Amino acid sequence: MIAKIVDNKTIHVFDKSQFDWYAIRNSGQIFKEPPCEIITEGDKIIINATGNKDSSRLFDYFDLDTNYNEIKNELKKFDILHKPIKAGAGIRILRQHFAETVISFIISANNNIKRFTKTIEQIDFENLEKYTEEDFKRMGCGYRAPYLVKTVKQLKETDAAKLSKLNNESLKKELLTFSGVGPKVCSCIMLFCGDFHRLNIAPVDTWIKRAFEQLGKQKTYAIINHKYAGIAQQYIFYYMQHLKKELGDIK
Repeated sequence: MIAKIVDNKTIHVFDKSQFDWYAIRNSGQIFKEPPCEIITEGDKIIINATGNKDSSRLFDYFDLDTNYNEIKNELKKFDILHKPIKAGAGIRILRQHFAETVISFIISANNNIKRFTKTIEQIDFENLEKYTEEDFKRMGCGYRAPYLVKTVKQLKETDAAKLSKLNNESLKKELLTFSGVGPKVCSCIMLFCGDFHRLNIAPVDTWIKRAFEQLGKQKTYAIINHKYAGIAQQYIFYYMQHLKKELGDIK
């Protein structure tokens, strides 16, 4: 057992090797703090829900039904991933809300981390429809403001549950119709949105491109086409971007 729901507001995580909140929040998949308190107590981690959230929703949000040790063992077949996996062992792919994922990654694209994080922290995702183009500009969205207004309207007319039934190619085609969504943002939505959770999709940014240069074509192809390519990408991103380490050559 990885974790269990204790009551309406509390979750106990028993396997610390599979849950590291520091690594999760610094792996490039989330830009706001979740509605919960995370504390370590003895041999377990306690997640206390706050606000209107309850423990069942947080259990799903943290993907606590998935055994990431099995995934790590699968990815350890790639020698080059040993160090990144060890460093980011507790990373999990969060199941984020569709609208929040779309808007957050549109804002983050080609943007300064400090700037876009400050912008996203100002947004009330439960009331997106109330924002005008001027509101988005005031929050620092700049040229993205008109895209965001259009995207919010598109989100209102979209059923994420229906999109979740599409295969990868069809889903990608639909997501690319959203204003402000390009290939990289599309990949992020496919991986990090809880409705889709496509673990075989790996968003490619500057850090991943640098990693591929070190891996060489054969290893890059094998990892990028793996069924857990998205998770492998998270270990690499955390290792290189946050910990400032290079993959290096592993014989």
